[in-house]
Amino acid sequence: LTLFDVAILASGLFWKQRYETAINLASKQNVTQVVVDRPRCSIAAKTMNRALRKVLLQAGVGRFGQSAVPWRNLSTASEPNKRTQQHQQQHYDIIIVGGGMVGTALACSLGKTSRLQDKRVLLLEAAGGFKQPSTEQYSNRVSAINKNAHRLMKRIGAWEEIERTRIKPVLKMQVWDACSDALITFNYDDFSDNISWIVENDVLLASVYRQLETVPNVEIRYSAKLADCKLVRDGAERSTVQLTNGEVLTCELLVGADGYNSLVRKQMGVQNFTIAYNQMGVVATLQLASDSPVDNVTAWQRFLPTGPIALLPLNDRMSSLVWSTSVAEAKRLLQLDGDAFVAAVNAAFSKPVARSTFVDQVLSNVHSLIKQSSGQRFEPAPAVMSEVEKSRAAFPLGLGHTSTYVGQGVCLIG
Repeated sequence: LTLFDVAILASGLFWKQRYETAINLASKQNVTQVVVDRPRCSIAAKTMNRALRKVLLQAGVGRFGQSAVPWRNLSTASEPNKRTQQHQQQHYDIIIVGGGMVGTALACSLGKTSRLQDKRVLLLEAAGGFKQPSTEQYSNRVSAINKNAHRLMKRIGAWEEIERTRIKPVLKMQVWDACSDALITFNYDDFSDNISWIVENDVLLASVYRQLETVPNVEIRYSAKLADCKLVRDGAERSTVQLTNGEVLTCELLVGADGYNSLVRKQMGVQNFTIAYNQMGVVATLQLASDSPVDNVTAWQRFLPTGPIALLPLNDRMSSLVWSTSVAEAKRLLQLDGDAFVAAVNAAFSKPVARSTFVDQVLSNVHSLIKQSSGQRFEPAPAVMSEVEKSRAAFPLGLGHTSTYVGQGVCLIG
């Protein structure tokens, strides 16, 4: 039994066959004394610590200092008592708190990483289970998938499922200012690929969950609400998670993907900076007018004095609205009837707005400096005919940023 193997055993990261075989061999060669008797084996201790750090870093489990991994008596690990078995069942290498799009994608990516297939991963989701996307009506919550996210979805096997459900590629994007002639367009030819893909959040989440069902080393627990957690920085040997049902779990790495009011972040004790924009995002699913372009592959965005309004394609005849505006205006828009709301959307994309002489002067100076026109031609956004019933909603907008996202045995994502 090599020092490398002993280090792995001491870390508690290898399970079942590898673990039991090594323990039996260790008992025959009396190597437990190497681990227990630190004063007599300082050289061995340093060697094992280096090997252990290398294994953990390669596995992506986290960063460990010299004293981060405690020494354990291996002989106790081989005792086949019920208490030890129960403890092992409650210990995981990685626990992810939060089963939204980010946490779920991470769990699936870890489970499908070959170097981590012997690691136990637990995904905790507070909801009672993920809901299947509606086959009849589009959701009003969508995401624009860029190339990096596209590669990730393909790597974990979720992209084909997304394509079989509902997805719309964006081949062109036009962004313009309401107060000046400022305009920029992005085309398919500029990227030699789609600019992005518009996917409903529910569709993406369901597709990733289906892939998770095929990953044996990832466990999902629904209705699992976090009551408290204790981190290594608090003096714990491992990160400890306590659920509202009283269950206690331990892990080598705790990942907080639990959103804006993250309990994991609060327990880390790091500074969190928040800025309220005093704005709301109004969303809705819209039916385009019959004279709109038949392919509907363009994303439209106009910057208004109160905030940007965007129209994202869902299919050939429908688009998703995201309108950032003041709180007062958002509340007014929510109170409008269907026809009045559609009229407000069409006006926001086409109605003239008082021009900014400052912006006009800046643009004029830029054009004079480069002595050429951008050659970009403005195209009007398609007219909206109606909104899908009960698709209109609004949510507050703001900024949240944490001073650090990584700690000893813990990290934040999303």
